[in-house]
Formats: sequence, C-alpha cells, structure tokens
Amino acid sequence: MSDYKLPTNLSDEELSILESKFIEEYNVITQPYRDIFAKISQEFKRREQEKCEKCSHVWERESGFHNDRYYVCKLCGMEK
Repeated sequence: MSDYKLPTNLSDEELSILESKFIEEYNVITQPYRDIFAKISQEFKRREQEKCEKCSHVWERESGFHNDRYYVCKLCGMEK
C-alpha cells in the first residue's frame, strides 16, 4: 500500500469526486502502456498468421469427444 492518506472528513459526494479524479489521472498515466501492449499483441497475431500462411500443413486428426472431430497441423498448430 502507498503512504497516501485519505482525508477523513469527506462527504460521499466529495469522496466520489476524488475517486473520479484519481481514475482519470491513472488512465492518463497508463494509456501509453496499454498502447504498447496492444501493439505487441497485434504483432504476435500477425506473426502467427504469417507462420500459418507459409506452412505446408501436415494435418493430424484430433477428437475431444466421440462426435467432435477436427484436425490440427503438426507444424504450426492451426486447427480446421
């Protein structure tokens, strides 16, 4: 926990305003990190898609349940 101490004599409305202020400040501070994480996630997806597009698939039959059949590429992990 931080050393920040809340004022003890705030009304419910003032406490709500203070919370909103801190939420807004937090969102401004963390926005660049959320942008970076989104770009990293997009790059992972792009690389996975590129890997599947370039793969010469070797399909292996899988089944989770007795009527559930699907195929998984042994090389890239793509399902169909």
